[in-house]
Amino acid sequence: MTETIDVKHTENEVRKVLGQDGLDLIVGGLALALMAIFFVNIKHGWAYVFAVGLHASVLPYLRRKIVYPRIGYAQLPAVKMTILQHLLTVIVAAIALILFYVFGKDSRFNWVMPLYVGFVLSFISFVTAWRHKLPTYYLVTFIFVISGIIGIILTRAGHPAGIVTAVQLWILSVILVLMGVVRLLLFKMRYPLLCTTQN
Repeated sequence: MTETIDVKHTENEVRKVLGQDGLDLIVGGLALALMAIFFVNIKHGWAYVFAVGLHASVLPYLRRKIVYPRIGYAQLPAVKMTILQHLLTVIVAAIALILFYVFGKDSRFNWVMPLYVGFVLSFISFVTAWRHKLPTYYLVTFIFVISGIIGIILTRAGHPAGIVTAVQLWILSVILVLMGVVRLLLFKMRYPLLCTTQN
């Protein structure tokens, strides 16, 4: 009797393992630290752009160096999205960008910036947790929401929104990097380097 292999289940398990390496949290934390520079002074737009590109460029490199030698490499298909999901993603991203500029430039609204940033980050984290079944990201989602609530309390108390948001991102950066380092150490203990034979 032959056993059938559930390819989808295997693919999901591989994605879960990749989510345990902690590298995404470390790189994400570093990206937030860079992004904070932009909120201190909007003239530093390079920091925002560089932070956005950091995750896409550095994370694959680190996984090639640290993760694949331990668990092997498989070319996983991209998570498929329907046309409606693509459309909703574009709409949400556009609304987020528009509100970002409105809140940042108008003194009547910029006090809400820390809460807005916290909720945007929590939305991204929640979608990641839900789509890839990564429980840690639900905790990260909660941390982002709490940071936004604390931030808006500080701005309502009269502290500058840009500075509060920058400090918020720096604190979140430290939390994410620490969480990522712990997960990376546990990952390296669980998955030692694979034995390789040389010709």
